[in-house]
Amino acid sequence: MDKKPILFAFATALECSKVFNLPHVTEGSLIPLDGKFKGSYACVFGMGVMVFSVNLTELLMKNPNRFLAVIQLGICGVYPRSPLKVLDCVGVETDVLLDFGCEEADGTHTPWGYVLKSTAIEEIPEVIKKKVLNLPRVSGATVNTCTGTFETACNRYGKFGAEVESMEGAALFYVCGKFNIPCFQIRSISNVASTRNKDLWEIDKALINLQKVILC
Repeated sequence: MDKKPILFAFATALECSKVFNLPHVTEGSLIPLDGKFKGSYACVFGMGVMVFSVNLTELLMKNPNRFLAVIQLGICGVYPRSPLKVLDCVGVETDVLLDFGCEEADGTHTPWGYVLKSTAIEEIPEVIKKKVLNLPRVSGATVNTCTGTFETACNRYGKFGAEVESMEGAALFYVCGKFNIPCFQIRSISNVASTRNKDLWEIDKALINLQKVILC
């Protein structure tokens, strides 16, 4: 294993506990890992751009130069026009703040357009590099408000060609970029980001698939 530990970042305790089989997870605490990632840590930073970015920034400021890389693990939604399917696992290569921007006079939305990128492939920690290389590499969109209608989904898919939707991905890329620390997103698709129907979501199965990618 590389000399410095990896930090595995999560938005929710559910995602963290399911992926690493942890019975008790406290938000904001560094959780030491065992097994193949012995010496590395997991941490739950909270949902949404603001909470996630502030908490991640605070931790990195308290632990400068401590981590080899930050890898965000979690679920995401897929836009209905994407060829990706529910339960696919993906590596998010680029991300945008998609519903940050301006409402125009005709009611349309213009995003600010910041395109943020993951770290180059050669900087992926060796212990997980092969897994990342085997995943589809996709474009992500980070939103404050999750998609709830087919019309919104189609509009968002058309902006920048984003294929998957999360609530924290761009925050990871931005914060880690400021700290000059390698960062990556690995996500499992739990639902179609379209007409909101939680009965169709596959969160547990998606997290099982994510666990297989990370631990097997």
